[in-house]
Amino acid sequence: MDRREFTKKTVKTAIAAGLVISSPSGLFSKQSSKKKILGLAGSPRKQGNTDTLLTTLLDAAHKEGAETEKIYLIDHHIQPCLMCEKCHENGRKPCFQKDDFHFIAEKMVAADAIVIASPVYWITVTSSVKLILDRAYSLINQSLAVSLTTCNSILNGKTGAIIVCGNSKDTQTYGEPLANTINHFYRWMGIQLAGKIVASAGFVKGEVADNEIVMNQAVELGKKLAVSG
Repeated sequence: MDRREFTKKTVKTAIAAGLVISSPSGLFSKQSSKKKILGLAGSPRKQGNTDTLLTTLLDAAHKEGAETEKIYLIDHHIQPCLMCEKCHENGRKPCFQKDDFHFIAEKMVAADAIVIASPVYWITVTSSVKLILDRAYSLINQSLAVSLTTCNSILNGKTGAIIVCGNSKDTQTYGEPLANTINHFYRWMGIQLAGKIVASAGFVKGEVADNEIVMNQAVELGKKLAVSG
């Protein structure tokens, strides 16, 4: 049974019940007591600067004993949210659209910590990340909304981290608004922010590795997630 067939037949039931299940193509295990850290790579440039920071963070977490996994969002077919509210008819239901979002949602449910990494695209996240944020609306139990800034979701209680990397050295103007977007998403989902990295690098792939300060931040945040996850 391939991944898509598995997803279609099983993940709807698992997510609807709030269960944690393992994927045939994934690393996470139900039986493991190790912290499970999921990295969502939102850049279309593999081994680029954003990806380099995410890889560094995950490697540091793995060395501290955590189970880690990285998903390149660009490799997955994810439809936009239709705002049809079918996911909240008579209680929360999985999104009815048949695509790879269910596979990624399953991984998010299984993880103890989620790291969203995105380069700066017009002072916001990439389209791949935005699709995940929008479709995660189906993971919120709308009937249990407790305020205008926080909702109950099946990701409630998890830990989150943010990686942002842009070309401009003015990270306050260009990077921080993007980080705030992801942080607001975490707040709505009930995910506690453990830390963020807002970095600046040029267009050359991997050149951020020359920035010792930022690379050390990625290592330390990875270690923190491995312990607190």
